[in-house]
Amino acid sequence: DPEVLVGLSTLDKLATLRTDPNPSVRQLVATALAATGDAKWTQPLIELVKDKDVDIAREAAVGLGKIANEQAMGPLLEALTKADKDSRSKFLEALRDGVGSKGLILAVKSVSKESAEREKFQTKVIFDMLRELHDPRAGELLVQYIESNPKPHWKTEAALRLAEVGDVRAVPTLAWRLAQDPLKLYNQIEEPELRQDDNERVVAARMLADLAVL
Repeated sequence: DPEVLVGLSTLDKLATLRTDPNPSVRQLVATALAATGDAKWTQPLIELVKDKDVDIAREAAVGLGKIANEQAMGPLLEALTKADKDSRSKFLEALRDGVGSKGLILAVKSVSKESAEREKFQTKVIFDMLRELHDPRAGELLVQYIESNPKPHWKTEAALRLAEVGDVRAVPTLAWRLAQDPLKLYNQIEEPELRQDDNERVVAARMLADLAVL
């Protein structure tokens, strides 16, 4: 039981074991330090998030996501950006389970701009996870994301995530989306699938109706 093992020592002592050759020890250190969410452990967690063992790195990622200050976010986003497809998935799952919606929205900044297709896929994975969480704590960060003026589809998705948890701050964006013609809003080259139907406006109308009732 890692909690029992951690209880046998102090966090200061455990932190000194972050370079131990045994990966199980390093993972225990990462898990224990991450659980605190204390900025005191930012530097050890930065070292651990760069570990070659992805299981260790993702535990450290949870801690950095909880701390979420400027010093912590740089290495976290760098680790996410450099991760391959499988490792990135593990990082996102760890952020989802350990930090919640806040961690996932912060991870949007790590989405690759290498190609439109890759950017679309990685962003969709995050927004799908947000939909599964239904976490009302996401509200403030989703509003900030909308205000950063992302692409129309993701702006709409962010408003839908707000509406799904009953946050009325979704209303202006949903109302804006209702006024848009998909054939004019999206182009055939980058977003052909979004031009094929009017589902976004149908869902936006439904969400507005729900928010009016609430």
